[in-house]
Amino acid sequence: MSNTPKPLWTPSEEAISDSELVRFYQYLRSKFAELPMHYDYAALHSWTIDQPANFWRALWNYFEVIGEPGDSTLIQPKAMPGAEWFPDGRLNFAENLLRHIDEGVAITQRGEDGRRQTLTYQQLQQQVAQLAGFLREQGVGEGDRVAAFLPNSHYAVVGMLATTSLGAVWSSCSPDFGFSGVLDRFAQIEPKVLIACNGYCYGGKSIDSRERVTQICDALPSLEATIVAPYRDDIADELKVTNSYCWSQFVNNQREVPKLTFKRVPFSAPLYILYSSGTTGKPKCIVHSVGGTLLQHVKELALHTNVRKNEPLFYYTTCGWMM
Repeated sequence: MSNTPKPLWTPSEEAISDSELVRFYQYLRSKFAELPMHYDYAALHSWTIDQPANFWRALWNYFEVIGEPGDSTLIQPKAMPGAEWFPDGRLNFAENLLRHIDEGVAITQRGEDGRRQTLTYQQLQQQVAQLAGFLREQGVGEGDRVAAFLPNSHYAVVGMLATTSLGAVWSSCSPDFGFSGVLDRFAQIEPKVLIACNGYCYGGKSIDSRERVTQICDALPSLEATIVAPYRDDIADELKVTNSYCWSQFVNNQREVPKLTFKRVPFSAPLYILYSSGTTGKPKCIVHSVGGTLLQHVKELALHTNVRKNEPLFYYTTCGWMM
């Protein structure tokens, strides 16, 4: 009896030939003759290791990333750390994610309490424009930090896209974090604006988070505004802190929708600040770049998992984890 494990699933030849990976391989083959004529995964993998600059430049071009890549792709390729990717490149993360404006479903939000909410691409862009307009009024711009104390919800997606459209930096914690756990993280980055939920649901219980949010606001002197998202409709969305606003004051209301613009920043500019677990001292800040994060998403979702437009992608996680 053979001990060789059997694969759980193998794609059909038709599925392979129709995959985005094979299409991308054919595109590469038209540009670089050293690749075998017919699709060869091992050859492709070796080529990407030997030709990293050509691979990432081809990925940018094939998937039509919005922005200016610049003339140079990679400086000091052997340096670790020290290599520079697209040193003259400029782009905006949100501009690439919001390239579609139609009635297709952009987000489907499900909650433990059974709630279900959808946003179309058009609705998503409208809410992002409204929130970005408010953040701009608060003086948020390139390099500023916006922190979020939110459940995995459309509030977090809209907040991230509005923040990054301005060239600002996004960071988040889950509302199940305690006060000190949040402060250990956010105090290091000195956010200008905090977006926080009034409550959340866990284990069948409605949990009021307003007291913790107030504590967090009082402990962050860098804050110039706090926005309260009404995640729980059975809890008021008002805070007794200076310069606090309700989400509904400027998002999804009757106010005129401002024009959504995108600030293009250098490829290596910071996009997200995430954190280590904090098991050895305070959590360490980990910065993810605008260009690097976008190209990694494109590669992983399109090539590795063959996700295409209008296909749903599900993540079950909190906004306290990097997934």
